[in-house]
Amino acid sequence: MNHFIAATMILLLLSEVRADAVEVPSALHARRGLTAGGYDHFLGQLHPDGTTLYFAGNANSTVEIFTQDLVRGIPKLLFDESADVNQPRISPDGAFVLYISYRENATGDVCIFDLGTRSRRCLGKAGINIAHVFWFPDSEHIGILSRERPDSENQLWKVSRRAHRVDAGQLLFKGNMLAPVASPDGKWLVYAPLSRITQDADSSDGIMRTEPGLMLLALDETLAPPTRFLPDLPGTSGFPAFSIDGHYLYFTQYLNDSNFDGNIDGNDNGVLFRVPFMSATGRLDVRKAEQLTSGRHNCQYPTPSRDRLIATCARAGYLQIYSLPLAGLVPEQWSIQRKTSELSASRDAWEQLLILANQLADESDPERRIRIERRMVMTHAALHEYESAERYLGYLRRDAPAGSVVSAWGEVMNEFIAFRREEQRLGHGKLTKHFMTTQNERLAR
Repeated sequence: MNHFIAATMILLLLSEVRADAVEVPSALHARRGLTAGGYDHFLGQLHPDGTTLYFAGNANSTVEIFTQDLVRGIPKLLFDESADVNQPRISPDGAFVLYISYRENATGDVCIFDLGTRSRRCLGKAGINIAHVFWFPDSEHIGILSRERPDSENQLWKVSRRAHRVDAGQLLFKGNMLAPVASPDGKWLVYAPLSRITQDADSSDGIMRTEPGLMLLALDETLAPPTRFLPDLPGTSGFPAFSIDGHYLYFTQYLNDSNFDGNIDGNDNGVLFRVPFMSATGRLDVRKAEQLTSGRHNCQYPTPSRDRLIATCARAGYLQIYSLPLAGLVPEQWSIQRKTSELSASRDAWEQLLILANQLADESDPERRIRIERRMVMTHAALHEYESAERYLGYLRRDAPAGSVVSAWGEVMNEFIAFRREEQRLGHGKLTKHFMTTQNERLAR
């Protein structure tokens, strides 16, 4: 009977949370939509002057580079490439736009558009696949991530923007990486690590998959191997970006298997975070990962400017570009009392989670931490964000006294969350027979 009552209470609480998961007016900072329309806008970046937005869009079927005055709000085509482009990046001095062009080669060419003369030039190559490009802080050098063959390791080159070939420079790194970016002082490189999954150990073929965390590489003469930064978060990280002053590292975290395909990757909803960074030591403070957006918005590609954060978020089936405060949607000036008051007034589950995460980061009292953690476990579970629910359940089981009622509740919730996840994946090719066997074993426990 006790088990039945506990299970009934859990289901009632989950139903209550789910009923609250409706978007309503909020006292949190609002994301400001900078683009709109029935097509995709993505990879936005503010010009250093702070008034002009540059981004990629597919309004004309092909992916092109657009500019938009933030006051007038009307996008204009920067130039006609007559082909798809990718990864437009403005130089730190605001004079050039770096991008990948597919006009001449299906594997991509590295091109630079001069905003002053409105001229374009591309670097030559010989059978090299271009994967990623970025600027170094001096605006004189560009980073080019390339590979000779689809099954070969990536090569990261530092090349002068005046060079004639993509490999006519310094080879900084050879290995599997994704979305590298240089720190504003030019001393560090951060990237997402990749691993190759193969069916045959002797085969070079396979699928590339992002590994957890981010890698930090010193760009000096020490030749020290990169170090891994693992935030205390479930899932995988991607798209790192330094703040203009270099004091923070922003990144996208894919926290949950939101599409229930059995993997957490770029196909799932992204949530934006930032962590303090100390360039003198190359230290990222993993204990202070600040959540900036919620899982509802599915935001990616964070690009900090001097006074705001530019991000690409999903809206009504399309990608659009938004701006938000550098410190995220929870106002920095809110007191503990204000956060508690807003939490009581909120009827939006994702908003509640954002405030709760902010509260938990500052809370040291064990009893209050447990109350926050219990609520976060229940709310994440109601939203089918099971990996996040397990994360806070782990905190709760660590903070709760052994043998307590809360500890026992944690054990029950652990089984419940595992059941819900497996149930959600039934529609993605999981066998019903295996599911029934697993649940009978769980029921016996």
